[in-house]
Amino acid sequence: MSPFQIYTAFEKEIRQYKPEAKVNTSDTTYWLNKAVNEYVDNRYHEGITSEENKRALEALIVSDVTSTINASTNIANAYEATLPTDLRYCLSDELEITMNGIASRMPATDITYDKYTSKILDPYSEHNSRYGEAYPLKLTGNGAVNGKAIIVTDGKYTVTNYRINGYIKNPTLFTIASAATTTEYAQFNINSQNDIIELAVKMYLENESNPRYRTYTEGEIEK
Repeated sequence: MSPFQIYTAFEKEIRQYKPEAKVNTSDTTYWLNKAVNEYVDNRYHEGITSEENKRALEALIVSDVTSTINASTNIANAYEATLPTDLRYCLSDELEITMNGIASRMPATDITYDKYTSKILDPYSEHNSRYGEAYPLKLTGNGAVNGKAIIVTDGKYTVTNYRINGYIKNPTLFTIASAATTTEYAQFNINSQNDIIELAVKMYLENESNPRYRTYTEGEIEK
C-alpha cells in the first residue's frame, strides 16, 4: 500500500467504530507513527529468530557493516566504534582483537554504564585476557557517546575492527505530506502494514475512551 492508502484505511476503520469521528491528517500521522514504532519494538522483543518476525521486519534489517574504530581519549584501555546513524537494535556483532601478535574474532560483552565500574573491578570479568582469549566490554545505550559504542579491554590486547553482522534500522516515519503520497510504503510488507493500521486504530480508540490519557496525548500531537 501507499501512504495515501494507509491513511485512508486508518480513517475508514476508525469511522466503522466511531461514525462521528473527525480524524485530521495530523492525528492520523501521530497514531500511525506511534503504531510503527511499537510494532517494530514488539516484533524485536518477541524474538527476531522467529521466521514470522523476521519476515515482518525484513526491509529494516541491514547486514555486514564495518565500523570506524579509534582509541578513546576519555576512557583508559578503550576504543570508540562509530555506530550507524539509523541503528535501532543490533542483532549480531563481533570484534577483531590482537593479542600477543595473534588476531582473532570475538563477540563483545554488552553492558550498560551502571555496570561499568563493577566489571572493571572484577578480576574475572569477560574482558580480562585469560589463556589467549578475551571478550571486550561494549557500552551502548546510555553508555554510548555521540553515536559511538565504547569498547573496553584490559590493556593487554588491542581492538582492530568492529563489525555489525546485522541490525534493525529505524523505520522511515510518516509526515503530514505522506497523506498524499501514492508511491509504495516499502518499509513493511502488506501483512505488516495491515497489522500497523490495526494497532494504530486500537491505540486511537483506547485513547479516545480515556479522557485523562487523551489530554496527555493531545499535547504530544501538537508538538
